[in-house]
Amino acid sequence: MITYFLFYVIGITLSESTEICCCPNLDVRLECVGNRARMGSNGFQCHALAGSAVTLRCSLGDKDHPAVKRVTYRFYKAAKLNLKSLQSNTELSEAVEVKCDQNTPSCVIPAVTWGKRENIRTTALKSHDMFVYQCSVKVDLVDRTSTTIPSSTIKLNVLYNTYDSGLLDERMLPSEQTLQVKPGEPFVRLECNVNETNPLTQTIWHFKRKLSDDWIRLSNTEELASFTVEYTILDSTTFTRGMLVITRYNDARDSGYYQCEGVYRAGEETQLRIPDTKYIVSRYRLITSGIAFTGNYGMEIVSLVTSPQSTYEGGEHGVNFTCLAYGVILEDYPNAYEWLYEDQNSGQYRRLRY
Repeated sequence: MITYFLFYVIGITLSESTEICCCPNLDVRLECVGNRARMGSNGFQCHALAGSAVTLRCSLGDKDHPAVKRVTYRFYKAAKLNLKSLQSNTELSEAVEVKCDQNTPSCVIPAVTWGKRENIRTTALKSHDMFVYQCSVKVDLVDRTSTTIPSSTIKLNVLYNTYDSGLLDERMLPSEQTLQVKPGEPFVRLECNVNETNPLTQTIWHFKRKLSDDWIRLSNTEELASFTVEYTILDSTTFTRGMLVITRYNDARDSGYYQCEGVYRAGEETQLRIPDTKYIVSRYRLITSGIAFTGNYGMEIVSLVTSPQSTYEGGEHGVNFTCLAYGVILEDYPNAYEWLYEDQNSGQYRRLRY
C-alpha cells in the first residue's frame, strides 16, 4: 500500500513537470537569400545586386509545436533602425508594411532597387528598397492566447553601378584639357565627375611631369600640397567629390599631366563575384601663365571628409575631417583652428574636443 502511494505521487510530479518544460520555442530570425544576394559577415547587412530577386525569410523556432494553433507573418521596412519594433513605427510614418502573403514565412522582392536614404518619410520608403527590414510574427496558441514577436533586423544594401561603357575602352580616352595657371594661385580645381554608385566609385589621381615619365599616384598626405575631395560638406558646386585641389600652385612642383581614374569595387566586401570596373574619367595638362597671382589670400575655409569608406553607413569605419585655409597646415598653426558640431537635440553648435 505504501509503495503504491509513493509511485502515484511521483507519477503526477513527472507528468506535470513534462507539461511545464514542453513550451514552444518562439525565437524569430530573419535572413535574406537569393542567387545574387549574400548576408554580410556581421549578420546585419544583406548585399544584393540591383535588379536581382531577394527573398526575406522569417523563421519561427517551434512553429509546428502542438501548442501553436496559427502563425501570421508580416514584414516591415524603415529608413533607420529603431530599438522598438518597426510595426509600432508605422503610425509615425517612419516605417511601412511590405505587402506579402501573411500565411507564408517568406517575402519576395522581385527586383531590388537602389536609392538615396535622405528622407525617412513614407514617400521615400516606397521609392526604393535600400532600407532596414524586420518581420513580425503573431502566434496564436491553442489556449486562445496570442503573442507578437519581432525578429532581428536586416539592412538591405543594394549594389548599383552605372557608367559609360565606352570609357572602358582604353582607346577611347577623354580629351585632355590644358589649363594656364598663375604661380601662387590658390585652390586650383581639377574635376573628376563619376556617376553615383553604391558603393561609391573611388577616384584615383595620377601625375607625371613629362609625357615620357611614368605615372605617379597622388594621395592625401600630411603635407597636403594637393588633396582629393572624397566627401564634402560644402556647396557641391565649389568642391565636388573626386576633385583634385592644388592648395597653392607652384610651377616647379605642379606643372605637368594629370589623369583621374574611376574604380568601382564591390566584390571583396560583399562576398559576391563582382569584377572591378576601372576607367579614365578626366585628363588635364597644367602649364604656367608666367603671371604671378595677385589676388586675395583671405581665409576661405574648406571642410571635407578625407578618408571614410562611407559617411552614410557608419559604425564600421572612422571619419577623418581636414580643415584648410589656403594651404595653412594645422601643425604650423595649432591654435588657429576650432572644430564645432551641431547638437541635434538642442540645435546649437558646440566646441568639439579632440
